[in-house]
Amino acid sequence: MKKADLFSIGEVSRITGVHIKSLRYYDRIGVFTPSYTDENTGYRYYSFDQLQNILAVRTCLDSGIALNNLESYMQNGVIDYMSLLKEASARVEQAMDLLRRRTVYLDFMKQEVSFNDASGGTGSRDCYGSIALWLTPFDGDINTFDRKANYLKLAEDARKHGFQISPIYFGMLMKCSGNERRLYLMAGLEDFLKIDEDNDHIFRTPETWYSCVSRPDLDVRAAESVWPDYFEAEYDKVVLSTVSIHSNHSQPVYSMFINKPSGQSPL
Repeated sequence: MKKADLFSIGEVSRITGVHIKSLRYYDRIGVFTPSYTDENTGYRYYSFDQLQNILAVRTCLDSGIALNNLESYMQNGVIDYMSLLKEASARVEQAMDLLRRRTVYLDFMKQEVSFNDASGGTGSRDCYGSIALWLTPFDGDINTFDRKANYLKLAEDARKHGFQISPIYFGMLMKCSGNERRLYLMAGLEDFLKIDEDNDHIFRTPETWYSCVSRPDLDVRAAESVWPDYFEAEYDKVVLSTVSIHSNHSQPVYSMFINKPSGQSPL
């Protein structure tokens, strides 16, 4: 092959977007040996066929495979492209799944902010599907509720079970069945719109319509005076009281939700 038909290392770098230092490193570990190296100058030259492979490796590196891990894909001095490409594809799929979950999360946040800004946090609304919450029984004094201490308690409790909570939907939850009332600390789980694992601490909210009012505190017990008609109806109720998400507020604003009786109009 004529030298005139080869690409200099600088040309390859410009064409592929791979830094010259990286190309030299590839050569040093045997991933890409230049087609020709000038003995007098030490300049490296590459064939046209090598450009595609360099681009493939760059794409694999962009997927999160560390540059210094390329040697692990070498077999008998030759890079195992199939193994490298399979690993890169798996990493890209994971990244795409994460972005899809982040998109759902951002859409959820926008709906929350839009509802609270437009209604002041009071009205009738959908739950946007069942939400997975982390619950811990609460036996403290709601009147002296310490947000920081209780949040840290929830976070530590969730970590012990391999979960991570989110500030979204942090607050109090009350389960009502007949005359029985059970109080819990609650917080949304990270990626709480997509939690498939079962755990005694994980509670999925009923997928239905909810009534919502703004409140000065997180005291879910106030639900019985706020919605007396609902408490006269015979059905299992879930009351959530949480920090609201608004575009701009300097002081905490709280919202309290209750699931409506089955079949009741959202209006």
